[in-house]
Amino acid sequence: MAAEIVGIEKIKKYMSKFDFQKIKLSKGSEVVYIHRCKEGESQEDLVNDFTEWYDDFIEPSNFRDYKLELFGSYNPEPNAKLSPVVKVVVAFNHKDAATTTGAFYSKPQNQSSSIDVDKYVAVATENATLKAQLERMEEKMDELLQEEDEDEDEVGAAAPQTFTEAMNNALIGKLDTIVDVVLGMLANRNKPVNHYQGINGVESSIMDEFKQIHPEIEEDLARLLQLAKTQPDFFKMLIGQLRKMV
Repeated sequence: MAAEIVGIEKIKKYMSKFDFQKIKLSKGSEVVYIHRCKEGESQEDLVNDFTEWYDDFIEPSNFRDYKLELFGSYNPEPNAKLSPVVKVVVAFNHKDAATTTGAFYSKPQNQSSSIDVDKYVAVATENATLKAQLERMEEKMDELLQEEDEDEDEVGAAAPQTFTEAMNNALIGKLDTIVDVVLGMLANRNKPVNHYQGINGVESSIMDEFKQIHPEIEEDLARLLQLAKTQPDFFKMLIGQLRKMV
């Protein structure tokens, strides 16, 4: 519920309409202020104590809503049981005051944000693209595994059942060579992406062998090259993850 009364002066003016002996202020289930008139104290003393608490603890940037409760009794006895008089939602500062008082800093529109939104969106889009490519590679690998299962069932051999197992078997002993291919591509950026022979001494037969496992390896290496150029940190992380697989 939004505050019905905003500002300490309006709150005090509203309180003056009632006779009470106790003030209680809550924020949700937490009681932040409570005070009852002691012997010899008047309602004015109670309001003054409340005002001093406000001066000490409420900051100009505090726009929170509080529940204000007043309690009173017709019994003149100091320790008489009190009953609720009124309950209302209040706020000490109006949110719109932030633009005029300067209590709450607002960054000018022409000042650059600490977050590059365009870069963030680009990275998120690139990550989604990579995820889709990995899913497509997994589908291709599953198809290859299914074909291998059909061939090997004839001779009683068992093929790997998961994408990770198949990738491990395919990359064991060749991962360093594949990494060299990618790094060699970075060192030879002026060469066409599909020219792999002679890069870091890697022969084309290695690529031919890999194509038998993954026919679209050239396209994916081209994507890795683009990733290495545009997002080198993410590329290094990806290569590190690959090396941990074997």
